[in-house]
This record gives sequence, C-alpha cells and structure tokens, in this order.
Amino acid sequence: MIIAEAFEESATVQRQFIAVSRPENPEGAFFIYNVDVNFKNNDDSGIIHSLA
Repeated sequence: MIIAEAFEESATVQRQFIAVSRPENPEGAFFIYNVDVNFKNNDDSGIIHSLA
C-alpha cells in the first residue's frame, strides 16, 4: 500500500491517493483510490473515487 497527499488543486480540493497492489507482487498492477481531504470548504469530503 502506498499513500500520498497531493498539493491543493484549488481552495476546495486537495486529494490524497491510496494505491493497493492487486497481486501479492508489488511490481504488478495497483488499485488506485483518491479522497478529497479538504474537509473545511466542500460537501464531498470523504467520498472515495476509484481510478482503477
């Protein structure tokens, strides 16, 4: 599992990305999720969006 926080995209959007390897081999494919972690300015905080 890899977790990374991105720079703010705007005053209301800042994303945190979570990557989880699909197979046991970490060199293989990943499921990638992103969460809007800017909780103070918007209504969609905590919604997980899958990029896989």
